[in-house]
Amino acid sequence: MTQNQYAPQNGATADKPRPGIGKTLGWGLVAASLLAIIGVFGAWVWFKIDAAAFGDFHASWNGIGSKSSNIPDSARAQENVDVSDGWFVMIPAVIVLILGVLRAIGKIPKPAMWAGAALSALAAGVAIYDFFDLSDQLDEIKNQAGASVQFSAGTGWGLTLCIIAGLLMLITSVISALRD
Repeated sequence: MTQNQYAPQNGATADKPRPGIGKTLGWGLVAASLLAIIGVFGAWVWFKIDAAAFGDFHASWNGIGSKSSNIPDSARAQENVDVSDGWFVMIPAVIVLILGVLRAIGKIPKPAMWAGAALSALAAGVAIYDFFDLSDQLDEIKNQAGASVQFSAGTGWGLTLCIIAGLLMLITSVISALRD
């Protein structure tokens, strides 16, 4: 029997214990936060109008209100779409990203990750609320569209990504707060 039989394994030393899953979850939190930030810049809502007399028009808005559209300038004055709740996803996601980096490099205690869980819940909650709110508004607009106009609309990929990333941030934050 040798002296090294009971030596630490897997890269750990006697002075430095093996890193726990909390640090790995910190990097997972960074990835989920980056996905949420990307989702804010993706399309949150889109619509397309096919009107035989006027032509085809389309528009989409991202989470912070930037719009992509081919609607003529004279018709833009009548638009009443305000999608800017993405700031309530992006700001918590940036803070959670910072917490994730600090957790990954071991500079923050695990109880601090409860703040990340709260911020993640805010981001996910806003995205989920907007999904249902925008879906209801779009259904009302679809019902009001005349027979001479083909109207299609829906929530975009950016909003869906924000929901998924927000839930991933929440789950990862909670597990990171509970595990070493």
